[in-house]
Amino acid sequence: MNKLAAAQAFAKNRSEEGELDLWGEFVVPLYFDKLSLDEIRKPIVFEGGRGCGKTTLLRYLSHATQLSPKRKITKDTLPKQLGLYLRADTRYLRAFQGDALEEGDWQKAFEHDLCLIIVGELLSTLKALTLPNRIAEFNEVQHVKLTSFTDFIGDAPVEPSALLAHVKRMRNQLAMWLNNPEDEAKPRFLPLKQVILAFIDDIRVQVPQLGSTVFFVFLDEYENLLPYQMRIINTYLKHSGDPLVFHVATKRNGMATRETLSEERIQQSHDFNVFDVEAHLEADFQLFAAELFCFRLRKKGFKVGPDAISTELLCSPSDLAQRREDEDYRRATVDAARRILPSRRGVEAARSVLKEGGLRNKLKQQLDEVLGRAEDSLRADLFLRDDVPIESVCTGALLHQGKDPKMVLIEQEKAALGEASKFKTADWSHTYFQGCLYYLYLPQQKPCILYAGFDSFLSISRENARHFLELCHLAMLDVELTAEGDIMPIEPELQAAAARAASAVFMKETQGSGQYGNRLFHVVNTLGQIFRLSHARPSQSEAERTHFSVSSGELSEEASTILSECIKWSVLFEVKETKVKDTKLSYADFVLNPIFAPHFGISYNKGRKLDIKADDATRLLVGSRDEMNMLVKGYQKTWKLDEGEQLSLFDQGKA
Repeated sequence: MNKLAAAQAFAKNRSEEGELDLWGEFVVPLYFDKLSLDEIRKPIVFEGGRGCGKTTLLRYLSHATQLSPKRKITKDTLPKQLGLYLRADTRYLRAFQGDALEEGDWQKAFEHDLCLIIVGELLSTLKALTLPNRIAEFNEVQHVKLTSFTDFIGDAPVEPSALLAHVKRMRNQLAMWLNNPEDEAKPRFLPLKQVILAFIDDIRVQVPQLGSTVFFVFLDEYENLLPYQMRIINTYLKHSGDPLVFHVATKRNGMATRETLSEERIQQSHDFNVFDVEAHLEADFQLFAAELFCFRLRKKGFKVGPDAISTELLCSPSDLAQRREDEDYRRATVDAARRILPSRRGVEAARSVLKEGGLRNKLKQQLDEVLGRAEDSLRADLFLRDDVPIESVCTGALLHQGKDPKMVLIEQEKAALGEASKFKTADWSHTYFQGCLYYLYLPQQKPCILYAGFDSFLSISRENARHFLELCHLAMLDVELTAEGDIMPIEPELQAAAARAASAVFMKETQGSGQYGNRLFHVVNTLGQIFRLSHARPSQSEAERTHFSVSSGELSEEASTILSECIKWSVLFEVKETKVKDTKLSYADFVLNPIFAPHFGISYNKGRKLDIKADDATRLLVGSRDEMNMLVKGYQKTWKLDEGEQLSLFDQGKA
């Protein structure tokens, strides 16, 4: 077995890298039956961040997968709904604007193109039913005459294959006109709804097997539409129904307007339902990620996970209950992922600190800074005890908080003897241990060991399949195999290094997040440094700061726009604030995406919160480079930290 195959199993982590036909490749998410697509006729807005699986889901629901050549399709197994997949391409959509036409005419041009795309998808659906092994079941399809289209385009052919070629030429001609509006003759624009409904009626009448089929139009990346284009799609959302229903997928805050082409506005629940993909993934993401992990490796020939794991099980929408409810299956699947991606936490992580020279010296230095100031100074080595490693790691922070060194030694001794000590009764270990680990690793070249392990990868990826797959891909680059070809457990140090490398990749990728990408990159960099500075405080009195709220004032309109973009592109996650101590700008916390944590050497948990005044938050979101630097230096001064603790604000290198 080639060990490179293990890494290759996770190399493709973007839906755009794969085929439209996902049959046998798509691990059906455990929330799938909650979509209720067989009964629903109301539009769905699929919402979620980049990488959560919206595009893959829509492609799975489209005819390319539904009618895959790899499937045996009969009259009985033909889906009741057939999906037509469209993707809103930013660059192309921008061509439908300018001085060549008034906005009303641009609307007609856009609908004309949309109509041609949908007609092309409908014709491709018919083509999929004329494969040689399906002719007997769907003989009527090869005799279809689509005469309704000639009502709109008089010289159009009526045979599906010829019409498909004709429609492609019409799109090419439209593209030429868009590129040369002064030279090319303006096309005659088709009325979308009338054409599509007449087209579907032709199909239903002539193909009995499709007589009650409902066609779902799935428009992906809705947020890329221009405002007037959103109004057009919103109009079709509002007036969806048998036999044509529109659904859209968008990032959070991607639906910039609820307006339609009339005075009406679309309303959630009344006109459409929102399906939060990330929220539905969260409940069973541990199992789903473990299944995806085992499935990818099995596709490459590795025997990973329980025998029950198979393409038939994971790619079948009818077996979801078995996967969710079988505790033995769940345990075996998760354990298989944990075996290959082991963690080093608790006592093991603490012992690593005491054994590794650089980390132990950093802890000793932290203790010396306090002990050297006392009149009857104690030696730092007295606090570094191999028999109580977790407690030893915490002692530096406890002393910097002003606790009496002799009292801390007494509590350590109690812990060593198995007696009740404040490390447990006062939650010293629980409160400070992980924060102390991040603090000790900060100046080191090696990333914190807490980034290693299957469960850590889950937390760092935060219900994002793409992030999880990239973490696995980089971790597998140095995998070793047994003589039998099985994958050996990957050393936690290698996993932690992979987490930092993946974090740097996604950090840089932020620059490509829409029109404000560079601004979002600087927001992440500034905020990450502030949190890093907080982690660098030797007292760890506010350990593991990873999120903030805005108080004392109001954000500018420009700052509010950037904050919305941060949420849209999953740079930040907005969550309901749990503790409100005083008057706040809003009752929301803003959590830095944990995928960036390894780059800065900070915690990936939602730890302590930083209250930022609105003026400072505005500098964070829309300030100049100098203002951002001053903001970081302000926290550095407030927290009494050395200049050496600060990263270069615009450094893209490793933290």
